[in-house]
Amino acid sequence: MTKTIESEGTSASTFPRPRSPDLEASSQAWDAQVHKGVDGERHSQHVRQVPYDNPAGDGVIEIHPIFKDENVVIERQIFSPSQLDQLWFTTSDKPDTISIRSLAHLHSALHSSVNQPTILKPRRPIELPRLPSLAMRINETVYLIRLAPLQTLMLITQGGDDRIHIDDDVTTHITVRSGDGKDRILSAGHFTRIDTGPGDDLVTILDGNSHVEAGDGDDEVHVHKRSYTFIYGGPGNDILSGDGDTFIDGGDGQDHIIGGEGHNILSGAEDGDRIEAGRGTNVIYTGRGLDDVTRLKAKDTTYYSQNTTLTADCAVMTHADTPQIPASNEFASHIVHSEPGGLLHTGVEVQGSPSFISRVNDDLRLLLCSPTGKRLLAELTRAERKSGRPIIIHELIDRNNSEFIPDPDTAPDALMKGDKPGTPSYGGDIWYNTGVLFKATPSIISLFHELCHAYYYVTGMVESGLSEENYPRSRNRKVSNAEVQATGLPIVPVATTSADADDNSAPSAPPAPFEPPLFSENRLRQELGLPLRQHYNLM
Repeated sequence: MTKTIESEGTSASTFPRPRSPDLEASSQAWDAQVHKGVDGERHSQHVRQVPYDNPAGDGVIEIHPIFKDENVVIERQIFSPSQLDQLWFTTSDKPDTISIRSLAHLHSALHSSVNQPTILKPRRPIELPRLPSLAMRINETVYLIRLAPLQTLMLITQGGDDRIHIDDDVTTHITVRSGDGKDRILSAGHFTRIDTGPGDDLVTILDGNSHVEAGDGDDEVHVHKRSYTFIYGGPGNDILSGDGDTFIDGGDGQDHIIGGEGHNILSGAEDGDRIEAGRGTNVIYTGRGLDDVTRLKAKDTTYYSQNTTLTADCAVMTHADTPQIPASNEFASHIVHSEPGGLLHTGVEVQGSPSFISRVNDDLRLLLCSPTGKRLLAELTRAERKSGRPIIIHELIDRNNSEFIPDPDTAPDALMKGDKPGTPSYGGDIWYNTGVLFKATPSIISLFHELCHAYYYVTGMVESGLSEENYPRSRNRKVSNAEVQATGLPIVPVATTSADADDNSAPSAPPAPFEPPLFSENRLRQELGLPLRQHYNLM
């Protein structure tokens, strides 16, 4: 089946927006009979240690039991050596109703003296060393939480059809992992990661920066306010819609994907999908299935396969590769024929849990639809065939970034010798955090950055030395040229003499326009329609 271009009106989508989950949000819902204090800074004498995988091979989690009742087990987990600090709430294996909000909503229940705050309830006053900052209501009990500095909150629900509500005044980083069941999650928190387990779940985002992985089941994820949201549908026939700046990957299954008013990156991934371009700008990847893409308009770019039907309401321009769109052509929708490759031809091997492998494979499938991604993965595949050593991708859980570690025995020889390549250093390990949450930066950017490092090592073309990086908050910062190279920035040699650094010297000619190299983070950003990274140390 070949593509067809048809004419279409510009009326709004008739797909109905879902109503928010029926969650009790009134102040009366917080008037529970029992309030309990939770001190997130507590260190227990009964601490236990659990090893975990990290790049250095020395990861240990200290688990401090804090509290346990019929609703929840509360633990503090401190990761060493990274010092990541998390407060874990793990609920029981039954349907739960959970709400999280700032204690500003409970000021009527708090009375603070000069020396020590006291929580006042008619039956059971509770004293804490200082005022808590969050309240979590689980069923009929309210837990008043004092977080340690920089501590994040983990909410783990198990079986049952859970109802979870995160209020719009919550600024703490929160991760929600819901278990089996038809869960209903409504979030307006400032920074939220949501991983739903098996079941037909409904996630509604009302505000804040959010990362959602819907998991197994026929799920719905809807965004109702302009914000940065990253959505992975996972296996199942999902309905996924954005509103602000949105990244949506449908995953396995026959999905319905709807863009929003901001900039949209929409990927159908596997199977036959319905993709509706949003009212804002769109970059669309159709994937392998029998996809139907509609509502294309000027400035949109679609990377389509031969099994795709395209419907546009404007003129269409066909390109052989990623288009560089001049102003005179901004009234056309742009299409690029790009047949997706298979996961056997990536030059990488993903290791870890089934959910991590599935999630990384979704990123790899998008890169196999992308001209920029396909070029890089083809080079890594050649290196694997030549050496027998793939790049190994591992899950990183204790840092909000990612890292490439080359083979220590051969890495030094992979540096450029002047303008000549060094000796290839094959293999290497990427440690990847799939939930990296940076404004306007989907996690696939972080993965691609590390894959670029791998490319320069397996080809022996790693830049050595340092560059100057100047920006208002930190002048003359020194940055590794290997990082500058993978980011796609110009290399600016560090001044070596006082004359070189003399501010009174004659002004130099303005720099020539710089085009990010093919194998760099900024080249993928360019294709995805994202802002280019101007400095290595600033996202």
